[in-house]
Amino acid sequence: MRPFRNRSARYGNELWPVLLLFFAAVLVPTVCVLWFMVKTVANERFAVRQKLAEAWTPTLVDASKRLDAHWQDVRAALGRETPGETPAQRFARLVRADVCDGPVVFSLGGTRLGYPEQAAIKGAHEPEGDAWDEAERREFIANDPPRAAGLYAAIAGQSNDPRVKAFAWLAQARCLARGAQTEAAIALLTGPLASDELAGVEDGDGNLLALNAQLRALELMRAPSYNGFNDTVDLLARRLSQYDAPTPTARQRVYLMQRLLQLRPGPNVFDTLDAELLAAEYLARSFTLSADVSFSPTSVSGIWQLTSPERDAVGLFRQSNIFAKSMEVAGPPRLADEVAVRLSAVPVHYWPDRPIPGPAEQDGAETWPEDLVLARAHAGNVLSGWNWVVVSTGDDPFATAAHRQVLAYLWAAGLTVAALAILLLLASHFVMRQLRLAHLKNDLIATVSHELKTPLASMRVLVDTLIDGHSVTQEQVRDYLELIAAENTRLSRLIDNFLAFSRMERNKQAFQFDPVRVDDVIRAAVEAAGERFRAKECQLDVEVAPDLPVIIGDRDGLITVVLNLLDNAYKYSNHDKRIRLQAYADEDNVCIEVADNGIGLSRRAAKKVFDRFYQVDQSLSRRTGGCGLGLSIAKFIVTAHRGSIAAQSESGKGSAFTVRLPAKTASSATSREGAPNVP
Repeated sequence: MRPFRNRSARYGNELWPVLLLFFAAVLVPTVCVLWFMVKTVANERFAVRQKLAEAWTPTLVDASKRLDAHWQDVRAALGRETPGETPAQRFARLVRADVCDGPVVFSLGGTRLGYPEQAAIKGAHEPEGDAWDEAERREFIANDPPRAAGLYAAIAGQSNDPRVKAFAWLAQARCLARGAQTEAAIALLTGPLASDELAGVEDGDGNLLALNAQLRALELMRAPSYNGFNDTVDLLARRLSQYDAPTPTARQRVYLMQRLLQLRPGPNVFDTLDAELLAAEYLARSFTLSADVSFSPTSVSGIWQLTSPERDAVGLFRQSNIFAKSMEVAGPPRLADEVAVRLSAVPVHYWPDRPIPGPAEQDGAETWPEDLVLARAHAGNVLSGWNWVVVSTGDDPFATAAHRQVLAYLWAAGLTVAALAILLLLASHFVMRQLRLAHLKNDLIATVSHELKTPLASMRVLVDTLIDGHSVTQEQVRDYLELIAAENTRLSRLIDNFLAFSRMERNKQAFQFDPVRVDDVIRAAVEAAGERFRAKECQLDVEVAPDLPVIIGDRDGLITVVLNLLDNAYKYSNHDKRIRLQAYADEDNVCIEVADNGIGLSRRAAKKVFDRFYQVDQSLSRRTGGCGLGLSIAKFIVTAHRGSIAAQSESGKGSAFTVRLPAKTASSATSREGAPNVP
């Protein structure tokens, strides 16, 4: 496939054992020196850590005592109960006293959940009776809201039971709203249903009907511009912020708070809403009432729990708030300008506004690089499993002293290794370059000799036959002379390719850039291609678009490009050759395309076809001549003209080579004409 390069690669492979031995002779002592240096640095750093731990541990212990006393007070505050206080009132008091982020209150000695309660959804228990059934039939079956509203009003007027009145008026308001009597519905919802008499009426799920009625009134008002909208919002907000009896369920309270914030967007006016949501999320997951005196993680990410001494309340704390409060209470202690004291939790570390690099994730937990951690100490009984961590933020005096002892050795070892590596690279590069040059010369001589021998031998046989003169007619003489001329042309092309390759390798190729007409280049290339393209087995179609732009280039070089493409198409086409040569304009470029119906190229071969000495089919190349330089020379010339060449092919279906050259413009003409001999 690629004999020239394969031979070079083989010779290079033969040199690798010597180079590996060279590398080993240099690297083995280098690795040993570096290993000793690493051990020395590790021992010095260990000694520094020990000194730091001994110096800073007493200060960290004092900080832990202050921290433990604070969280013991918080734990006691969780269990402190006011006489006659309901679980809901205790919940609100703990939140507003900033004892925790979200308490959960138990009753009956911690055996029953007090607030937020987890009431089961049972469904509304509405009044029963013939009158109620008739009203529902009018509303839902007969679809007669006005008549149903009258029936519900009659039920409310005839009953002395507040619960029946509340359900009847709520149903009446619903029918009025459906009957487009919005004003009457709102008046009913904000009037009788908002009275103190009905304030404690609940549905089957424990929800207060009066609060739901006020929300329904707001939904009917729709906008703050409605008269009475803001007053109703303020009234409902005050009722929701009060945790005195009658108390709505936690589910109803949270829903109404969130709904009010949607109806009147603005800042959160409910100081307990976040605590309600946190407690609800905690209860929605699996939870246990821990008997530990310390913080323990919950199933909610980033939330820790602390149980009161009486086990009748659980305080929920956000991890960020635990750290912020702990750092505020304990100091943190200031040890030196070069270090920072932080608090670390298990399994996560939280560092507010840290001036040090962030943690790295390892086995699902975040850990700080060991080189940064200088000392550790327990953070107390309540924060069990948490630690004070002393982290380096700069050059501390102990580390600096330790570094000075090994810095000289490290620099010496580093410079030595660098010098050896540079010398090794230079030596290996020089040896490989000389070897490649030697192989290149040998292979080039062999390739040239082989390729020149064939046409010379053919011409010699023909000349000897003519000189001998036996049985040679005038027609045969003419045929022999034409064969000699063809072989001479082939020999000339080979020599031209070798000379071009030689100039390419020495970077001595020069081009004379002048305005060139593409049709002139095409015509000259076709004429130089010879009679073989006009034979019966070959059909050459030339299509040149009219009025093609002028390009700036070297005429002979461009003719060489087209000739090499035509020659390549001829050699690698089948017996019935169909070759198409086109020239057309594409935007600001002039394109020259040579397509054939030959053997085609695989995807891998299409990427290598422009490499020097690359031949797709060696057996075909030996029959037709050539050494794999034509396309590489064409690419070199096109690149020198600031153009591009590409191959599109499919194995067994022919190939198409397209050359794109920039058309002549004012800027291109100036740049080309200013440097006519630059490749």
